Amino acid sequence: MTVHVEDDDIVGVAFVPPKEGIFAPEINHLLIISTVKEVKIIAVSYSVSSGFKVFKTDMSTNTSGINMKTIVGTKFGRVFMLGTDGNVWDLDYRREETWFSGRCSKRLHTVGKDILFLIQTTRDPITQIALSETGNVLYQLTENSHIHVTYLGVDGQSYKDVFTYKEAAERANDSLRTSKLLDPRTFKIVSINPTSSAESKLYHLVAITSTGCRLYLSHHKDNQHLKQDEAPNTLTLSHVRHPDESTLPTDVFSHTLYKDGLFVGVKNQSQKPNEDNIVTYSPDLGSLTKPNVIMTNAAAYKEFDNSLKVPGKIIAIVEGTTSPHRINELSTPYETPGRTLFALTTYGIAVLIKQRPIDMLYRLLNSTNRDTAIRLQDYQSFFDHFGCINGVSLCLGLICSPSSITNTGINSVEPVTDVITSSAKVLLETMCQTASDLNPQYSSRHDGLALFVYRVINSIWTKTLVKASTNDANAVYTSTLSSAELQNTQQILKKLNTLMKENPNLFLRSAYKEEEESLKNMNELVAYMAEGLSFIEYMIKTGLSTIVKGMKSESQDRLKTITLKDLLTTTDGRKLANDLSYALVDYTFSKYDNTGYVIDVLTQYCKSFCGANDVLLYKATKQIYAARSATNTSQARAILTESLSLLKKIALHIPADKAAEIVDDFFYQGYPVYGIELALSCTEARDPYHATNAFVELGCPANDVRAKTFKSKQPFYDIVFNLLDKVVAPGLVKPDSRREVFRSTFSGCKDQAFAYYVFEKFIEKGLGLELIKVKKKKKNYKKKKVILIIYKQESPPYLHEFLSRTPFDYERANLLATYYKINERYEEAAITYFNLARETIDPSRRTEILLEASTCARCVTAPAKQYDMFHLTEAINQNLEEARGQNISTQ
Repeated sequence: MTVHVEDDDIVGVAFVPPKEGIFAPEINHLLIISTVKEVKIIAVSYSVSSGFKVFKTDMSTNTSGINMKTIVGTKFGRVFMLGTDGNVWDLDYRREETWFSGRCSKRLHTVGKDILFLIQTTRDPITQIALSETGNVLYQLTENSHIHVTYLGVDGQSYKDVFTYKEAAERANDSLRTSKLLDPRTFKIVSINPTSSAESKLYHLVAITSTGCRLYLSHHKDNQHLKQDEAPNTLTLSHVRHPDESTLPTDVFSHTLYKDGLFVGVKNQSQKPNEDNIVTYSPDLGSLTKPNVIMTNAAAYKEFDNSLKVPGKIIAIVEGTTSPHRINELSTPYETPGRTLFALTTYGIAVLIKQRPIDMLYRLLNSTNRDTAIRLQDYQSFFDHFGCINGVSLCLGLICSPSSITNTGINSVEPVTDVITSSAKVLLETMCQTASDLNPQYSSRHDGLALFVYRVINSIWTKTLVKASTNDANAVYTSTLSSAELQNTQQILKKLNTLMKENPNLFLRSAYKEEEESLKNMNELVAYMAEGLSFIEYMIKTGLSTIVKGMKSESQDRLKTITLKDLLTTTDGRKLANDLSYALVDYTFSKYDNTGYVIDVLTQYCKSFCGANDVLLYKATKQIYAARSATNTSQARAILTESLSLLKKIALHIPADKAAEIVDDFFYQGYPVYGIELALSCTEARDPYHATNAFVELGCPANDVRAKTFKSKQPFYDIVFNLLDKVVAPGLVKPDSRREVFRSTFSGCKDQAFAYYVFEKFIEKGLGLELIKVKKKKKNYKKKKVILIIYKQESPPYLHEFLSRTPFDYERANLLATYYKINERYEEAAITYFNLARETIDPSRRTEILLEASTCARCVTAPAKQYDMFHLTEAINQNLEEARGQNISTQ
């Protein structure tokens, strides 16, 4: 505890953000102390490691006899003070003093230009000041319940009076004519409270009257609320909210506070001398979350109201800011402390902690001890009020809460005991077996589970993962997610995954097929997200910046913008995760040059993202790269052969983009056959029984279950085709090597889907003839000291079946005819050419095709075929004469 003592009476204190560039970077707050004589600025630094420290600044200014009772600060470092003179003052400070001003000074702000301000006889003094959430708007409440709206500019450095709202009493009375709590004769606003954009974009300020009514006000008109950064231009009444029905017109509210839906105030403070009554109002989340409820009027919006007696007289009430809270408390994790209020009384400080729905459930479970199963009726009203879906989600929130919960402060939660956990499981087994209100085809338990998963991951799901200190090569990369947040979320997901596996009847099985499939998918997603967070956490602990710098520059740029959602659920994210894992393996090998040890370390922390297969892939690619520097061809071949053998063992786990890089490396080192072997091994690992053959034979129906398998193989088919395309390009590969590549590609091929896919690609690119040019060496013998080599045409398997499939098109039919001709099947070639010539084609091209048909027909020498060939030749000649005539007419 730090104690600061002043010689004079202190009349006002506040912590505010500092201006940029004035103090050292470690100064994150300023303590403004106002005494009866002067206003002082004290620098404050706080961190978990160094704790709370204060530093003198020698910055102060005289109060000129005016007590600055209220002090507020903007996020830009600007400080406003409200004096007992009823005026607003601006506290300014700077690094160095000037000729005309010191390092600290104050400046008077007034509303209007009435000369009365100059002689300190303000008729309607300011009684309260408040700043908007953004720090761009200053609100001022006057004694006569007028509200001044002042715009401070986009940078928070201006001071422009925009509007004065004087009709609060009349407008409030008009909205509820029958209300006795809004009598204009007794109407008085006792506090103004800026609201957050998280609560609403339709109103910006809540004014509370002495009778406990809330006036919701907007400082925008003409739909400008749709743009939060627009300057204010008015102040209008949007809605009026009454206190509970027991409130009388004579009741008086004081010390009122409103923030994010919670209203707190002291009712009838002068009623009892040694006791005060604190009342609170907050949204009834149970009524708000019921399906098909539409907020058509104020009556549809229900609230919880509470009254609590506090010993002593209350001097002030503030809300603690030790931890962030959520307006929808149904989504708040149990381990996060609830909203805490501190009431300063004549007896001391009273601490009030708001009870959330999950706290209510905790106390219900704690009160029944182990008798939950026989006291289910005690929980029925809770589940009826908040709904079964929320009830399931809250039970899971207790069961899966982090085990690291400890009672460390006045607002910390109690640890979840085994009794609480087992009792919550009983509720999951016995309650909420009905159909979901949201979707009748699923149970409430299913939708409650889905809702819980969403709430657990939502806070980090759409956040970017990494930020860079600069945009150059010297950038230092840090995580935008805290280690504590990652650990907590990861622990909850792992507990949930274990719970689902240990209770399959609850979370993995269902009488309905759709629900059972959805439950299994959710279980896989939960496990995958847990491992993804473990992967990120391990990199943060190991050396995130160094690992990221080991990636390609384009991957580094993408990493700075990608979210956790995209990393885990998109193809682009998966590629980036592969790059990250590769960089992590590289970094780990640089520390521990032992393959087995590296595998053990990475498998322990992030096996789904960086396991044994990733390590072996890294090792193999490093060997391929090292082969470039081999001393001779034999050594390079040995290295590449060993790498290929290693890669084939993990073919199922090699991503397509990485396989493409490796295949290119094999090609440029002169081993395209190795690249072909690797790509085909990857396809076979994904479909070892060639299930996609039948899928292709059926014409690739859209809803076939094998379509997914075909899609997984397609990128590797493209790799093979791209390599073959390079092989047939003139000058890149010698003819003998070209034939060797084609033979290794199609020799013994059993993957008909692959063959058809590659054939189609060749034809689309106009390279169909390359498929027929493949030759096989038939005989090699010497004759008169001359070596003779005779080749025989050998086309790839499935080529004939592919070319003869219907429906025909011109290119494929022409290629089929050529296939027959080159393979000396002249009768079929002649018939195919003849049929092709009867299609609608250019006359000159028809003549060429008919000549080919005539030549092939004359090459048929079998006696049994001569009669058929004679008639075919006659028909060809007749068509040939017609074609020549058409050709002459065209010319």
